[in-house]
Amino acid sequence: MKTGVAAAMLAAGGAPAGAQEVRTGAGFVPHVSGELSVDLYGVSTYRALSRTDRFRDLYTKTELTAGLHLAESFTIRGALKFEPVAAGPMGGQDRAFQDHGAWVQSLYAEWQADPRLTLTAGKFTAPFGRGWDNLPGIRLTDQVSLYEIAESLGFQARATIVDDGDGWGEHRLTAAVFTFDTTSLSSTAITRKRFGRDEAERYRRNSRALGGAGNTGELDNVAVALEGEKMAALPGFTYQVAVLSRGAGVDGRAREWGTAIGASWEIPWTEEVSTTLFAEAVRFRNAGGRPVEDVAGVPAPIGERRTITTLAALTTYGPWRGSLGWQVEDRNRSANGVARSSYLEATVGRELGLGFTADIGWSRTRAGTEDGGRANTDAGLVLVGWRQAF
Repeated sequence: MKTGVAAAMLAAGGAPAGAQEVRTGAGFVPHVSGELSVDLYGVSTYRALSRTDRFRDLYTKTELTAGLHLAESFTIRGALKFEPVAAGPMGGQDRAFQDHGAWVQSLYAEWQADPRLTLTAGKFTAPFGRGWDNLPGIRLTDQVSLYEIAESLGFQARATIVDDGDGWGEHRLTAAVFTFDTTSLSSTAITRKRFGRDEAERYRRNSRALGGAGNTGELDNVAVALEGEKMAALPGFTYQVAVLSRGAGVDGRAREWGTAIGASWEIPWTEEVSTTLFAEAVRFRNAGGRPVEDVAGVPAPIGERRTITTLAALTTYGPWRGSLGWQVEDRNRSANGVARSSYLEATVGRELGLGFTADIGWSRTRAGTEDGGRANTDAGLVLVGWRQAF
């Protein structure tokens, strides 16, 4: 796809609003709103299979989100991210604020065509799963970033199909068609690793050569999600059920299918104490689009059924909070098997005022080893955050 496609999509999303007039006399004034969040992470592994697996890592995850409200029903929204674009330290080396890159996480036009219908066009995160966004703790969301369907360039519609009028709650259906963004919107600044030359999680710019499910160059990927909340019979309960279908990239041989089921439930014990329970299960069939790998010296497509399950709990008491989370990933592969991995995390923290927060925690990662066994890696965790809305 050409760079101009992004602009065309934004124009398409904004076209219905073109007939609207911004009537400041009616009470609306065009304005900008948003939030800047800065999170500083410290990870120190103190127990691992070998000394070369131990490291200390200091890094930031910074995000600026903003909305340009041009009319009561029309907004242009975007988000900029600044965080590591390469995998963590390896070979016993430490890392401090290295390998950071900046990029446009999202940029889209949003039109509220009706109080019950919102239309979106541009670059966004497709509606699939919620754990990557709302899990508690320090690094629990990192472990499920696999199914954050970011870099999605296309169109989306969200409709309220049931409102709260009769106590049934609010239920919304969201559907998106998209492709993987390979336009200039995917460019990375500061640390810019070139694909094929460096190990990285994000490169100078996305391209079809990256492969991967959804990277087809066509609007042939679909995500549909049903979510609800505010049900009188289940106060504090929310849910999401979603399905995903992505075409194979240049390295794949089949279409990928995904399902996600997640829920959270806030239980108030007293006016100051409450506990929120989280649960989510995500499964992919033909994970990665059946990519071709070397199997005993012969290239062959790999069929994989990948399942990620998460359970977590967050308890708050005034400004204090504590969390416990557990995740497990199973990868059932037709060849080149990968051992089951799990992640356990416990944290405690509090609000400090003026937008600052602080958390400390402990984690244990259990993953496969080269000899076919499994080993534990224990780490101490620190997170200091700051948020400011505008």
